[in-house]
Amino acid sequence: MLYYQKALVITSIDEFRRPLEKVSTTQSATLAATGFVWTRYCLVIRPINYSLSLCNFALGMANGIQCFRAYNFQRRLKQL
Repeated sequence: MLYYQKALVITSIDEFRRPLEKVSTTQSATLAATGFVWTRYCLVIRPINYSLSLCNFALGMANGIQCFRAYNFQRRLKQL
């Protein structure tokens, strides 16, 4: 399962190359929330799975930043 998580993180980081008008804020926000929720879960269960929690945290951060970038872009477009 960790390999799939790593692939999802790499794909999320690769999304930074896409033009911001093609980025979905809802998809990015959903993936960010999923990453942070699963990070918390990985730290609560016993035994603690640090590698999976780090992978989920990276997923949450990458998509959180992407969501913020897309939201700011769309907000600036509406101001014009």
